[in-house]
Amino acid sequence: MKNIVLQKRQAFSLAEVLITLGIIGVVASLTMPTLVSNHKKAVLKSQFKKAFSSVSQAYDAAAGSLGYYPNCYYWEVGTAHHCVEYGADNECSKYVIDSTGEEIYDGINGPRERCKPLADALETSLKIVKKCDGNAYADGCIPKYEGLDSLKAADNEDLTQAELTQMTTDCSGFRQNNILNKSKVYVLADGSIYITYGTDDYYKYPLFLLDVNGKKGPNKWGHDLFALELEGSIGKEFYVGHNTGCFAIEEGGTTAREMLLDK
Repeated sequence: MKNIVLQKRQAFSLAEVLITLGIIGVVASLTMPTLVSNHKKAVLKSQFKKAFSSVSQAYDAAAGSLGYYPNCYYWEVGTAHHCVEYGADNECSKYVIDSTGEEIYDGINGPRERCKPLADALETSLKIVKKCDGNAYADGCIPKYEGLDSLKAADNEDLTQAELTQMTTDCSGFRQNNILNKSKVYVLADGSIYITYGTDDYYKYPLFLLDVNGKKGPNKWGHDLFALELEGSIGKEFYVGHNTGCFAIEEGGTTAREMLLDK
């Protein structure tokens, strides 16, 4: 008769199980926020590149419908200048060129005499599902974005309205009230939102905001909201660029340039 040897199997105690689960929980609590954050950034990056490409193609199509690339862009390399006088409304009334001290002249930032036909042609090439011609926030085209002035006010509550006006005079179209109430806005079929430079003269500035995922969050500068512009030079077709000086980056955000360069 064979001898039967019984082996006692080792098992985890309840305490060991609880300790293991606790360690897993701690590791998860430390790593999950980073994983979620990285995933959200990757999604926004993908949406940015898709929306950027779509708008670039729309501008090319607009130029194609006109039969030429019109003069409506900023120089790739601009001439540095600054404000030396402010009017009673605290808007800049006199700019001078940094290198010479001479007053700036028309076209110093780039030719813009053919912006209106381009803007009209762009409307036909963008795939628009909703349009707001001013009052975009009240009419439901956009969420409530911050403006360059409201962001500065949030950073420094001691700033007066006059100081805020002077600080944002070069980029007045991207003040909050102008974005919410004066910008012409196109909600596009791909879910993005195209927002003109928010002034009464929509056709003067080849500068715009692009919300790459529409009214979905976070609706913040440098996250899903970016300032872009048309850029070019003599003898070169314009293109959608990212070198605008009129932009902001809210906490945790990045620039349009970094979004494009980041593979």
